[in-house]
Amino acid sequence: MILKDTGDIVKALGYLALYAAYVEEAIDECINTLLPYDSNQPKNLHRFPTSQKIKYIQGRLSHCHLTQELVTFPQLLDHLEDLFEERNLIIHGRIYGSLQGEADILRPGRPTGSEREITSAELTDLANLFFNTLNSLNYAAFYSLRRYLN
Repeated sequence: MILKDTGDIVKALGYLALYAAYVEEAIDECINTLLPYDSNQPKNLHRFPTSQKIKYIQGRLSHCHLTQELVTFPQLLDHLEDLFEERNLIIHGRIYGSLQGEADILRPGRPTGSEREITSAELTDLANLFFNTLNSLNYAAFYSLRRYLN
């Protein structure tokens, strides 16, 4: 479901976490489709961070010529890497709400990051970007990758 910004930053953060988790599940489905065709399966791949799972999928697809059906799939995976990087900055950071109508602040969890303003609209937009990738990922996992591998 595509979300509309309600101005509630906590609710938007929850949707971001939920939609990103749905995408992680779809990435795992892609891996489940690819693994039976990999004679060199990495040990404990399902425990890898999502970024490494995406890299695994990218590596498996780089071995052969892609079908027309999958020609844009590597771009989707690149896009997902960017989305997860942004999600990680937010989820592992700390959001401080304003008390006097000033902007809400995101303080990074990484020592190299900078404090910045954040809005519920930004979180809602990011959640929607994750949601918009689900159909393509699930289609790839259950149809396109299976046809590609057979």
